[in-house]
Amino acid sequence: MLWVIRCDGTAGNGATMGRDDLTPPDGPYAELFLQLADLIEAESEEGRPVYFKTTIAIGSEVAKVGGTIFEEDRIFVDLYRRDGAHVPGDGIDECITLAHELGHVRSITEGHVTLEQWRDFRDVDALEHPTSASAETRADYLAEEERAWAVAHSVLRDLGFEDCETFNEIRRRELEDYRCGLFGSHDAS
Repeated sequence: MLWVIRCDGTAGNGATMGRDDLTPPDGPYAELFLQLADLIEAESEEGRPVYFKTTIAIGSEVAKVGGTIFEEDRIFVDLYRRDGAHVPGDGIDECITLAHELGHVRSITEGHVTLEQWRDFRDVDALEHPTSASAETRADYLAEEERAWAVAHSVLRDLGFEDCETFNEIRRRELEDYRCGLFGSHDAS
C-alpha cells in the first residue's frame, strides 16, 4: 500500500512553492532540473499561475514520481519524493518527470486540454477499472499522455539532454502502463 502525505501535512492542495523553493537534485542533473523548472514557471498566465509542490511518498514502491493538477485558477506540478519533501530523488528521473509535466502544462496553457477533460482524466484515475470509462475519454487521455511525452522529448533535446536510452525506456514503460490500464491490453491504442 502507498501512503501519500502532502509536504504541509494536509490532505488538500498542500503547500505551494515558487521555483526558488524547489530543491534540485545533486550532481550532473541539477542545472537541467533548474532549467526545466524555469520553463514550467514561465508557463504561468495572468489569473492562472503555475506552482510547484512536493509530496512525501511512503510505501514499498512509489508508482508515480510526479503529476500535474489543473484547477480553474492555478496549475500545480507535483514531485513525489520518498525521503522528504525537500530531499530530491534521482536526478535523471526528476528531470524526465519535470519535462513530462511541462508537456501537460503546455497542453493546458495552449488549450489542447480543457479543465473538463482534465477532470475526466482524474476521474478515470480514480476508477477501479479504468476500462469502464468512455472510449472517447480513454483515447483523449492516452493522446494527452503521448503529447506530454512528445513535448518532454523536444524540450530535453533542446536543452542538450543526451541519455535517450533512459528517456525512451521510461516513456515506453509509462505509455505501455497507460495503454494497459485504459484499454486492458499493452497493444491497444
